[in-house]
Amino acid sequence: AAKFVEDDCDAVDLNLGCPQGIARRGFYGAFLMEHWDIVHTIIHTLAVELKCPVTAKMRLFDDEALTLKYAKMLVDAGATVVGVHGRTREMKGQDTGMADLEMIRKVQSHIGHRVPVIENGNI
Repeated sequence: AAKFVEDDCDAVDLNLGCPQGIARRGFYGAFLMEHWDIVHTIIHTLAVELKCPVTAKMRLFDDEALTLKYAKMLVDAGATVVGVHGRTREMKGQDTGMADLEMIRKVQSHIGHRVPVIENGNI
């Protein structure tokens, strides 16, 4: 799909933040969070093969260090912009809660010198 649209868009965004049941059943979105090798391969392949940049949106892990390592992995794989939805995968529906803006700031401090970081959530 990305090759099909690469000449008609400014970037291709990989949404790794979808927490919905359909994403669990289809094994995509936030349900790839534990499968870093797959995520890295997808982003790296897109970054190498496409004419346009690749961006990625992520959710937070419960663990700060893991969140920061994951964000760095996205950039190392080839993401040129990282969007951070400031909630964990479990925070959805009636259990949404507020996005963790402080954690988004920490991600920005960790990788923002390499790529732009976009805050997502609470807006």
